[in-house]
Amino acid sequence: MADQDLAGRIERISAATWPPIEEWQYDGWVLRFARGYTRRCNSITPVERGTRPLADKIAACEAAYAARHIPVVFRLPSTIATEELDGALAERNYYSADKTSIRVMALDATLPDPGGGLPGPVALDHQPAGDAAVPGAGGRPIAARIR
Repeated sequence: MADQDLAGRIERISAATWPPIEEWQYDGWVLRFARGYTRRCNSITPVERGTRPLADKIAACEAAYAARHIPVVFRLPSTIATEELDGALAERNYYSADKTSIRVMALDATLPDPGGGLPGPVALDHQPAGDAAVPGAGGRPIAARIR
């Protein structure tokens, strides 16, 4: 599988794991709405170039988000060419924020030596730690580890 294919798959899987309340397909772009909770679920992601004039598409998206009182956020993934859109957004005073970098590694690859700067060996727990119990979860522990 080519790297570009893998990046597109990761992008689609990522979008599916954090679904919005409402989603529109608009001339090659995906508009996601979730009452303002998280940027990923309240953003515009170009998937294809589309056929409508770029300025009209941007204005239509701005109107859709304004009608919902949600800030307009464009996600510009590396899976498509966005130079023209990036320039058009800059002309409208949009700015770049929160760059995301996705890293992948084959599961059969050898892990680096923990002495090479990693905090220690990798361990997989089949049971959550005792301190991971969350009130209101019916007494069941919830495994969550955040760095």
